[in-house]
Amino acid sequence: MSFLTVIVPVYNVEKYIRRCVDSLISQELFEETEILLVDDGSKDKSGEICDGYSDKYENIRAFHKPNGGLSDARNYGIERATGKYISFIDSDDLVAAGFFKDISDLISKYDADIINFNFAFEKTEGEFDITGDKAVTVRSRDELIEDVMMYNIGNQVTCNIFRKDIFKDVRFPVGRAYEDIFTFYRLILNADKFIRVNYTYYVYNIVNDGSITKTPSVKYMRDMYEAVNTQCAALDKYLSGKGAHSESMDCYKLDRYIYIYLKLTRDIGVNDETRNFIKTLENDISKLKHCNLLKNKNYSAKKYLYYKATHLFR
Repeated sequence: MSFLTVIVPVYNVEKYIRRCVDSLISQELFEETEILLVDDGSKDKSGEICDGYSDKYENIRAFHKPNGGLSDARNYGIERATGKYISFIDSDDLVAAGFFKDISDLISKYDADIINFNFAFEKTEGEFDITGDKAVTVRSRDELIEDVMMYNIGNQVTCNIFRKDIFKDVRFPVGRAYEDIFTFYRLILNADKFIRVNYTYYVYNIVNDGSITKTPSVKYMRDMYEAVNTQCAALDKYLSGKGAHSESMDCYKLDRYIYIYLKLTRDIGVNDETRNFIKTLENDISKLKHCNLLKNKNYSAKKYLYYKATHLFR
């Protein structure tokens, strides 16, 4: 059994897939990992490229399935993973040198259920910064939840390594955007041991115009709204069971609500489809007026102040 299975969903990324997989092949301990390339019904040459890697390397397996979306492809990989741990890499992204070796060492030393690490944005193709001193911090479940609520870490599953066992009752929501928000908190609640590593191991390609953050829609915004509410309700229930409450959770919700509100009003527009949703958001935001997002630099002060200014006399 491999110590790590890397699941790479693939869809129409012939421009990027080679550099993604090559960043895995070049790793020390590559032979001790399992790489699953899940072609999700690509219409370009992505599937052929995956087959080429599978034919050349015994530990790379290529699968081809009808298009079902990112969540469906990830779930497909989870069902077929044989590694003790699971990692998710998006096919237009890449990982830094030393990733596999360092993760293997961390697993041996800490036996953690979730290993969280930093990421960098590739704003111009081939240009990104790898930073950090690789310092390790052991976190409790409650501390990791607070890290998420305070935006000290994101909800992105790609910036974590997970023990496969904690996926026992967890799968990504098929057909939903912001699938990581729907999923990451459930994995946290299933886990017991957590560490954070201060190092950039993951590189996000934001040059690719296919990102849903660049193509907002009412459907995407409704998915984010439901994901945030579902996440916070579950985490609040967990904390309440211990007689605790996260004050930053209200600020987290407020920041997300304002983000969705601005996407609807400025990027999509006020119309019959968005009008009631916008009113719901305004009501939700008014219930959180006790929150001051200026107290935490990780929240969007600019969006917060804009919303406050435009609603000053309402």
